Amino acid sequence: MPSKSKAGALQVMDETGIFSVVCRHGIVQFLLDMVQSGELAKYPLASAEKLIHTFGKGILFAYNIGCTFSATLSKLPIGDLVKEANFRCCTSSFHGAAHHRACQLDFLISLQKGAGIEDGEGNEWVYSESNALAAIIHHASPYYRHLRIHIHFSKWDETKYEKLGEPPYLEYALWVQLH
Repeated sequence: MPSKSKAGALQVMDETGIFSVVCRHGIVQFLLDMVQSGELAKYPLASAEKLIHTFGKGILFAYNIGCTFSATLSKLPIGDLVKEANFRCCTSSFHGAAHHRACQLDFLISLQKGAGIEDGEGNEWVYSESNALAAIIHHASPYYRHLRIHIHFSKWDETKYEKLGEPPYLEYALWVQLH
């Protein structure tokens, strides 16, 4: 039985988590509240449409089930928009390793033109870092849950922005320049 304190259509449903979209630099582009349905196609579908409308053409979208999601996209009304925008799906390295060989040849991120050495596991890093947040927001009201999530990911993004210009091995880079 839903709580009597909840009002409005969305507040009747329980929030079960977040669906995040992260760029290759680890910066969170946007978060979607998952509501009682778990990880269904509606979240990546909404993400794909928002990415196309925000960033335009030529997007490579790494997703745990990029192969299946690619087929889903092509069958839906959004399929024309996806094709026109050259929006491509691929499967991240860790999850792609479990897929069969034919799927890997078509969708594994390491075999995608333009992906470079990316592994497509940016969301895994984000979720790993945010695990400590679960204890803080577990029993929080929706307002404080959203506030804490916002503060956490704002700090996450700030740190990522600060590190964008830093070479990964600063000492080695300086050593090469000095010798």
